[in-house]
Amino acid sequence: MGPHGGSALHIIKKTGHPMHDVQQIRTLIIQDPGTSSGALEQSLARAERFTFAVERATDLDGAQTALKGTSFDLLFLDLSLLDDGLDTVEVLARSRSQTALIALGTSEHPDRGLEAARLGAADCLIKETLDRDRVESAVRHALAHRARETELQAYRESLAEAVDASGTGAREVLARHRQAGHTVSESERRLRTVVDHLPQFVSYVDQNLIYRFVNRRYEEAFGLREEDVLGKPLPEIIGQEAFARARHHVERVLQGEQVRYHERFDYRFGGAREMDGILVPDVADDGDVVGYFAVLTDITPYIRTQEALQEREFVLSRAERLASLGSWSCKPCPGRIAVSDGWQELHGWEKDELAWEEFLAVVHDEDVHRLHSAVERVLNEGLQEQIEYRVVRHDDGSVRHVRAHIEAEGDDGENVRAMIGTVQDVTARRHVEEALRESENRFQIMADTSPVLLWMSGTDGLCNFFNQQWLDFRGRSIEEEAGDGWAEGVHPDDYDHCMTTYLEAFKRREAFRMEYRLQRADGEYRWVLDTGVPRISPDGDFAGYIGSAIDITERKAAEETLRQRASELDALQATVLDITAQRDLETLLETIVRRAARLLGAPGGRLYIADPERRKVCPAVSQGPPTLEEPARCAYGEGTAGVVAETGEPLILEDGVAQPQCPDLGDTDAAAGALLCAPLLWEGSVKGVLQVLDDRGGAAFNRDDLDLLTLFANHAAIAIENARLSSELQREGQRLQALSQRLVDAQETERRRIAHELHDEIGQILTAAKLSIQTAQSLPADRAANALTGGIEAVERALQRVRDLSLDLRPSLLDDLGLVPALRWFLDRQAQRASFSVHFDGSPLARRLDPDLEIVCFRIVQEALTNIARHADAESVVVSIAEDESKVDLTIEDDGLGFDVVEALDRAARGESIGLLGMRERAALAGGELAVRSTPGGGTTIHAQLPLSSARPGAEAHEGES
Repeated sequence: MGPHGGSALHIIKKTGHPMHDVQQIRTLIIQDPGTSSGALEQSLARAERFTFAVERATDLDGAQTALKGTSFDLLFLDLSLLDDGLDTVEVLARSRSQTALIALGTSEHPDRGLEAARLGAADCLIKETLDRDRVESAVRHALAHRARETELQAYRESLAEAVDASGTGAREVLARHRQAGHTVSESERRLRTVVDHLPQFVSYVDQNLIYRFVNRRYEEAFGLREEDVLGKPLPEIIGQEAFARARHHVERVLQGEQVRYHERFDYRFGGAREMDGILVPDVADDGDVVGYFAVLTDITPYIRTQEALQEREFVLSRAERLASLGSWSCKPCPGRIAVSDGWQELHGWEKDELAWEEFLAVVHDEDVHRLHSAVERVLNEGLQEQIEYRVVRHDDGSVRHVRAHIEAEGDDGENVRAMIGTVQDVTARRHVEEALRESENRFQIMADTSPVLLWMSGTDGLCNFFNQQWLDFRGRSIEEEAGDGWAEGVHPDDYDHCMTTYLEAFKRREAFRMEYRLQRADGEYRWVLDTGVPRISPDGDFAGYIGSAIDITERKAAEETLRQRASELDALQATVLDITAQRDLETLLETIVRRAARLLGAPGGRLYIADPERRKVCPAVSQGPPTLEEPARCAYGEGTAGVVAETGEPLILEDGVAQPQCPDLGDTDAAAGALLCAPLLWEGSVKGVLQVLDDRGGAAFNRDDLDLLTLFANHAAIAIENARLSSELQREGQRLQALSQRLVDAQETERRRIAHELHDEIGQILTAAKLSIQTAQSLPADRAANALTGGIEAVERALQRVRDLSLDLRPSLLDDLGLVPALRWFLDRQAQRASFSVHFDGSPLARRLDPDLEIVCFRIVQEALTNIARHADAESVVVSIAEDESKVDLTIEDDGLGFDVVEALDRAARGESIGLLGMRERAALAGGELAVRSTPGGGTTIHAQLPLSSARPGAEAHEGES
């Protein structure tokens, strides 16, 4: 350790350069002991034009001690040591005027570096971005600044003596010629290049909503030139509709708030865009907001991410005239100076010829010495010189920047005979440089507040710049990420693809786009979309690459979920097509269980059919390994199948625990291990329950699996209902076919009965009448009368029998008097014939019914009493008929033997009996309903409800049936 709290004196020099070929700089580094100075010392060691004798100090007290004992050429001062402000910088700059001062700042506090430069530091370096070129450039600038200050101080001292001799008037002239300036820094150019190649739209708008800066991307996106935008109001450029949406964001940022937003805008020139934006207020030293920075990212759905970012050369518009504005000459030399009209206009002095002192009087006092030195070199060495300096106009005192060219004219003996020069007004260019220098901090803020990760590489392919967003994402310093250090965070599975893509594009000097996983500061690998484009220097040379990366982890996860869901839906579609092709119900149920298990990747499944009347679910199909127990019938609310049948909601069973909770799990459910259970819903009612079972352990079912099974169960319910309807339709067709056959048989039977009646009864009676008449013909008159009387009686019996047959087929009372009288006649007649009593409860109807409805009612009563007479063995029969405004109620009750209604209907469906089926068909054809209630030994009740509207066509279909 040295005596000043730092390290001992040592020499840093570039290997291969002899000490006498380079300038040796006595250097003091004042830096926090907790901060490594390795990057700075490495940069000093690699310098080619200088060698450095370095001494260190770790605090300000040690620095003061070192400065008292040694005269240093150069100071590096770490601004992080200055907790109480930057006064130390100003003190060192003033007290050590012979020593150049370079401040060491950080990217987190760039304003401290600018303040240090204002207080007297020759330059400021950012510690995170130190390299040889930057350090060497800063050293050259600092040493040149020190030399100028030294020369200027000497000149001021000599000039002060002249001023003292000239009086106070000269002092006032000199006082008006004080102003400092600097050349455009290399870092400013680089930063402007970075901003111009950003994929975001970057702009600066002042507090009056006037555009003051836009980057190249902004121009390209909206199809506008920079000169079309700058100086224009914000609403005029983006349009009134877009401004209306952005107004509240703008108002917030102009109140000093940093604003982030995600909005859709319909721009006047750019069309509809989804924008992710950040607005950062620009706060002046007095705390007022003087404008804001806008960094906008176009995130329109399915945005043109395939388009390679195009990097174009950034051209600074310089308000600089190329033509010469003035000239002067001095012949003989030295002598008086002749100036042109242009020189006079530029300098504001209407005088054709000047003395040398007058010529220098319009030069800014800080630049007089440099101009004088340049003239001396031209006179002494016969060289040409180009120099920039400031002039103070003679008429109004305004300051102009000029670029001068000076050269000497000599005789054959190379003696200088004359000296000539030209001057060019470069004030506009200098103003641009100052504006760019002022905007350097703005550009730095834009890069660091951009919501994307930015990087740059050099011509060697190694990265040399990362914005703050990248460093925060990675949790590493720029030194750790520089070069190919960033690649350490690439996922091993993506490393080869990532590096191959980058290096191949680098060789071909073309844009690239790639996706890979990059490790975040918390150790998690995140998917990023990285896009890079070649960077071209102003002279057209390849300068490396610039690129940006966006975190797309959520998008990748969404894409994977969509792919998985698409695969599941494809499988579901194939499964649904398979089950809907089945028409046999038993085969369909087996197919549903097999397909459901395959769809969910499970070894087995079950299907229950719901019985709402008994509130039970009955197992219909069970498929799976032998380890799964056979299911049993269970009541609603019992077991998973009973709970789902009762609630109509699906559930998941894992390790014997159901979600939602199931109060009573059966043994078969508990043995299943993992189970999915979904209802088979048809028109809001539960038709059955579908289960998928897995007793293998391992990965459990999840909610997505349950949703998929529920969707499948909905389609399965439709398929089951279609198959059931198809089966019912088939059975109905068979029933109708049997009914038709029975109707034909009934008609033939009725015809045989009528034929038998005609032949056996009426035919015999008529034969007897014929014989009586024939006998009367052969008898004497006194005896023929008795024979004719027997024949007449036989004919009367035949006529009565014909009337009876006619009434049995269709009573004329029904057509003549209506339904109620016809029923009274028919019931009285049946009571006389049968062994039971009949009671009729029916008042005359308020109006005559439709004839078709009357015949339907009559035939239902006729068929009911015929069945009672044949099968019931009843003692009493009650028939009632009543009407209201819309319907007729017809009831036939007996106290006979009764029967099993279901069994009787099954016999009718098989074609064994058509009595009950015929009555139902007649009621249905009339638009009504017929219900039969009967139990063995408990009598029978037949109730028909028939609408008063006309019977539908076909109501007479059963006419002629017995």
